[in-house]
Order: sequence, then structure tokens, then C-alpha cells
Amino acid sequence: MLKTLGFTLILVLSFIKGFCLVTEIDSLKLSGTKSNILNKNALQTEFFANSLFFSLGYERKFLVNKYNFSAVRMGLGLSPIFDFTFILPIEFTTSFGKKNYFLEIGVGLTKTFIPKQTSSFNFFSTADVRHNVFENYLFSRIGLRFEKTIPNSKVGFVGKIGFTPFYEYTGRKNINKVNFKEFVPAFGISGGVTF
Repeated sequence: MLKTLGFTLILVLSFIKGFCLVTEIDSLKLSGTKSNILNKNALQTEFFANSLFFSLGYERKFLVNKYNFSAVRMGLGLSPIFDFTFILPIEFTTSFGKKNYFLEIGVGLTKTFIPKQTSSFNFFSTADVRHNVFENYLFSRIGLRFEKTIPNSKVGFVGKIGFTPFYEYTGRKNINKVNFKEFVPAFGISGGVTF
């Protein structure tokens, strides 16, 4: 119950910020100097967290004002831990802060696809027989974000670290009566370039 309440709280705060605190849409000038203008686009690699192992993602900022912004991120990943699972994380985040340092909160969905296999070790189970399996994980994020644009340049760097617990909400289909619906705490780190 407490886990569900925390997840819901993060979701509600993200949407309240997105719809109530927006004052600028086309610029992200945090202090008025060119060295502190953050870029709207980012390419990032993420380890663990909502990618479950590794993903490469694209992020686009929107709904921005002087001290905060929102972003949507979509990625594509692969996890050898989960029998070479294909992963598609989709995330909505809101960041609060000044200059280059931000508190980031967000929610998202990670879709996974495990191709047909006959036997293998899996992080959550040791089931012997597998078929094509599709899974869905809801997750939330709370973490720290550092972002800086290189002076006199249009590129920059973004780095993030965060707590990203997830909850498998549909269970596993076509796996010998295995049906996990559990809360899993997770952490992640990511880095990339902005432009």
C-alpha cells in the first residue's frame, strides 16, 4: 500500500508541475548567460534503472521555465540478464533546480519482449520452458541530474543517478504458472550528450 501511494504521489507531482508551473516553452535560459543555456535534446545511455540493464535513449525537453523543465525520454535496450530481452523504456520526468544541478522525478513504462527460448536462467525465475513473452513494468524515478552546455558550443553533457523502483503489473504469460506482480527497488546511472 505504501509503495503504491509513493508511486502515485510522484506521478501526481509530475503532472501538476507540467500543467501548472509552465511559463516558457521555447527557451531554457536559466540565468541569462549563454553558458547556462541548456539544450533541448539529449542522447543518453542508461545502465540498470528503467532499462533493466542497458538502453540507448533520446530525450526531448518541453514545458520549461526559469527553474524547472519536463522531458520525455524513449529508449531501446537489450538485457542479457533477462535472456537477451529487448527493452523499450518510455519516461516522463520533471526536473527542479538552478544552473546545472537538478532534482529529477518521473514515471514511466518499460515494455519488454523475450524471444522464444527452451531453457535458460532468468533473474526472477528458473522456469525451464519459455515462449515469446511480453512484460510491462511501471516505474518511478527520483534522482540527481547534472547538465552543462559547453561554452561557445551547441553541445553539452548530461549525467544522472537515481532510485528507480519498478513494479511488474501484468505478470508473465505463457510461463508454466509463473505470475510475478512484485515491487522491485532499483538504481541506475546514465550519461550522454545534449544538443
